[in-house]
Amino acid sequence: MDENSKLVYEFGPFRLEAAERRLLHNGHSVPLTAKVFDILLFLVQRNGHLVQKGELLKRVWPDNIVEENNLSVSIALLRKALGESHNEHQYIETVPKHGYRFIAEVREDLHVVPPGVSSTISFTECSAPLDTLAVLPFFDEGHSSDFDYLSDGLTETIINNLSHLPRLKIMARNTVFRYRGSVLDPREIGQKLGVRAVLIGKMLQMNDCLTVSVELINVADGSLVWGGRFERPVSKILELEEEISREISEKLRFELTSEEKTLLKKRYTDNCEAYYLYLKGRYLWKKYTAECIQKGIEYFQQAIDLDAEYALAYAGLADSYFRLSNTYLPPKKVLPQAKTAALQAVSLGDHLSEVHTSLGMVKLYYDHDWRGAQLEYIRAIELNHNAHLAYQRYGMYLVYCGRFEEALIQFYRAQELDPLSLQVSVNKSACLYLMGHADKAIRELQKVIELESNFYPAHMTLGWVYVHEGRFKEAVAEAQEGFRIGKDYAGLGLLGYAYALSDKRRDAETVLNKLLRKFRRDYVSPYNIAIIYAALGKKDQAFKWLERAYEGRCDWLVWLKVSPELSSLRDDSRYAELLKKVGHSS
Repeated sequence: MDENSKLVYEFGPFRLEAAERRLLHNGHSVPLTAKVFDILLFLVQRNGHLVQKGELLKRVWPDNIVEENNLSVSIALLRKALGESHNEHQYIETVPKHGYRFIAEVREDLHVVPPGVSSTISFTECSAPLDTLAVLPFFDEGHSSDFDYLSDGLTETIINNLSHLPRLKIMARNTVFRYRGSVLDPREIGQKLGVRAVLIGKMLQMNDCLTVSVELINVADGSLVWGGRFERPVSKILELEEEISREISEKLRFELTSEEKTLLKKRYTDNCEAYYLYLKGRYLWKKYTAECIQKGIEYFQQAIDLDAEYALAYAGLADSYFRLSNTYLPPKKVLPQAKTAALQAVSLGDHLSEVHTSLGMVKLYYDHDWRGAQLEYIRAIELNHNAHLAYQRYGMYLVYCGRFEEALIQFYRAQELDPLSLQVSVNKSACLYLMGHADKAIRELQKVIELESNFYPAHMTLGWVYVHEGRFKEAVAEAQEGFRIGKDYAGLGLLGYAYALSDKRRDAETVLNKLLRKFRRDYVSPYNIAIIYAALGKKDQAFKWLERAYEGRCDWLVWLKVSPELSSLRDDSRYAELLKKVGHSS
C-alpha cells in the first residue's frame, strides 16, 4: 500500500480517509463517485500546489482518452459535495487555462493498519453507517405473474421510503431492476454498483397472508448485517413496508432525526385497497403501450375514488396522461387532464418530491412556463436528494434552454443514482452532441444499443446525430430501425428529414405524403411534418406546420431554441415570434 493511502486528511469540518476511500463531514459520510473521490484525494495530497488539468486527467483516467469536460463536470460535483457556492470557493481554486489548487489548510494523520489486520472495516467492527444501498427486486416465490405488481411495488416502496434519508445514497429502480432474475451473487452486484450494502428479499402471497423474507448484506465482506421474516395479513402491507424500512435504517447505523423518523412512518394512504390499485397503475405505466397506460389510468382513478386525498395517485394520473401525449393522443386533448391531476397532487402532497416533478413536466410542456418548471424541478430535488428522475428531467429542461454544461451536471447526478439507466445515457448523449462532442455522443449511443438493441430512443437519437454529421446512409438506417421498433410518426419524420438533407427529394416527399395522409385520420405531430418541409427548403409550409404544432401544444416545441433541424429557419422573423410564444425571449 502507498504510504499516502494510509493517511487521514482533515480540512475544515471534513475528514478524508484514504484507506477507506471515505469522506466524512462532521462525522457523517458524504457520498462521492469513485472518480470524484480520486480527484479530491489527489488535490488534497498536493494541497497548496497547482495541479495541471493534464496531470489530473492522466492520474484519474490513466487508461482512457477523455475530454476536459469530464474533469469540469467532476470538479463541479466535488464543489457541490464540499458545499461551495458558485462564487465563493474556500477549498478548490480554479487557475484559468491551467488547472486547480486545493487552498484550504490540511492536517495529516498517519492511519497505520496493524500487520495481519484487514484494512476493510466490516459493519460489525465499525459503527460508521453503510451509506450506499441497492434494494434488489423482490423475488416472488409463488412464480405468479399476477403478483408482479406487488413484488415490484414492495421493492419500489422500500426504495422510495429510504430515499428520503439525506445521508443515504440509494440506487434507483431502473438500475436495480436490470438485475431481476440475475444469477449473480448479491455481493458481486453490490460491487458492480459501487454500494456498501445490498438488500435482497422474497415474498409469497397465499390467500390473505403475505410472507416476506429480507437479508441486508455488507458488500465489503459478504457478511449478513440483518435478516428478517415477516408474516402479515395482506391488509397490513403498509405497516409491513414501514417496519422493514425502519429496521433497515437502524441496521445501516443511521442516527435518525425526528423528521427522518416521521418520513419513514409517513403513509400516503391508509386505504390498503387504494394502495394496491396504485401499485397496479404504476406497474402498467411502466409498460409504455397505450393499452397499458389507459388501464393504469383506470386503476389510479379507482384508487382516488377510494381515497380522494391520495396525492401519489393523482401524480400517477398526471404522468400517465403525459405519457399518452404526443405519441398516442393529441397533447391538447390530454395535457389539460395531466395539469388538473398534477395541481391536485401538489395541493394534497406539497412535501412529496414526485408531485413536483410531475407538475414541472406540465408547466414546461403545456404551459410553457419555464421559470415555473425550473422551480418545480429544484423543489423536487430539495425534497429528495435521491430523486433521480427529477435530476434527469431538470437536465433536459437545461438542454432546451441551451445551458448544456449545467445540464450535463444533472445527468451525471442522475447516473450516480441510476447508473444503468438507458434513457439518462440517451439524454446525456443528445447534450454532448449539442455541445460539439459528436464522436463521444455516438460512442455512448452505440453502447446503449449494445445493451438493449430495441431501445427506441437510442436509435432515434443516433439517427438524429448521424444526419447532422452528414452520415446520411447511417442516419436512414437508424430512422428505419426506429420506425420498425416504434411504429410511430417520429421515425417517419426523421426518415423523411434524412432523405431531404441527402438530396433524395422524391423519397422525402413520399414519406411526407405518407405522414400527411396519416395526419388526416390519426394523430401525427405537426412538428415532424414541419422539419421535412424545412429540409426541403419550403419555409412557408414549415412555419404553417410549426404554428399547428404550437396550437396543439406539441411537446417537441421545447426544442426550438437549440434544435439543429430548424437552423435554416432561424433568420426568419417568424421564428423569433414562435420562440416568444413558447416562452423564450430569443
